[in-house]
Amino acid sequence: MKKSLLTVACALLCASLFVSCHRGPKSEIEGFTRTESGLHYRFDTQNAEGRQVAKGDLLIGEMLLRLENDTLFSNVGDPGNLLVVSDKSMFDGDLTEGLLLMHEGDKAVFAVDADKMAAQLQPNQMPASYKNGKGMKLYYEINLQSVKSAEEMKAAKKEFEKAMEAAQEEQAKALETYLTDNNITATPNEEGLYVIVSKKGNGPKVEVGRHISVDYTGYLLNGTIFDSSNKELAQQNGLEQHDALEFVVGQANLIKGWDDGLMGLAQGSKAKLIIPANLAYGAKGAGEMIPPYATLVFDVEILSVN
Repeated sequence: MKKSLLTVACALLCASLFVSCHRGPKSEIEGFTRTESGLHYRFDTQNAEGRQVAKGDLLIGEMLLRLENDTLFSNVGDPGNLLVVSDKSMFDGDLTEGLLLMHEGDKAVFAVDADKMAAQLQPNQMPASYKNGKGMKLYYEINLQSVKSAEEMKAAKKEFEKAMEAAQEEQAKALETYLTDNNITATPNEEGLYVIVSKKGNGPKVEVGRHISVDYTGYLLNGTIFDSSNKELAQQNGLEQHDALEFVVGQANLIKGWDDGLMGLAQGSKAKLIIPANLAYGAKGAGEMIPPYATLVFDVEILSVN
């Protein structure tokens, strides 16, 4: 019984110390506390058992940044990497001081002096709604879901690099298999692009500045179709059906492999483009269907060139 009472007393003492450490001078912002350096803060959820933030940590979660009522940034509903905690403060009462009070699982709001922030930036870096000398505050509403140390980030980076190397090797082998299985003996250009013409058109040729219309189907080396203007193929593969792609050559926001591969083809031509990742979506991939370093294959038909 004595041991139990002692344990409870120690727990109460620790809780008291925790609360007192987070108490400071009264803030003029209702519901907030102010630190000696001038940072205003409010904890809506506290998880004292969670891992505490340290300098150099990567913070992961949700954040809404606003200047008074003017929202400047928000990823609420789409949590992700927020920022790396600086090893030094920009000024007394900056966000860094508040972040170092947080633990994983905490939800808090920090109010930073906008004038102090503006003094660290160029005039055009502050939002148009900012007015100097009006006592405005930048509010950071943070839902901290997890924390990664510099060491953990370094280890994660190494794992990512290994995965990317493996993806590149896998794609190289897949391309070799694809070329062999489809009896493709064509020679790629210097950037690895294959243009295999199955039908030569006799109309005007694709050139920069021309408005063209192209019927197309795009797929991965394993045959997975990810996009098509062919209604039947799109439906069979559960894809949204698109019309033939119309654009001005050299002005559309297309992958480089398309512009390069179509150049010089005449209206009426049919061709297969085998586009390496460096001319497509590279290490990032695209959406859920195109993985990192994917080689893309497009069957195209030039419907019109104007």
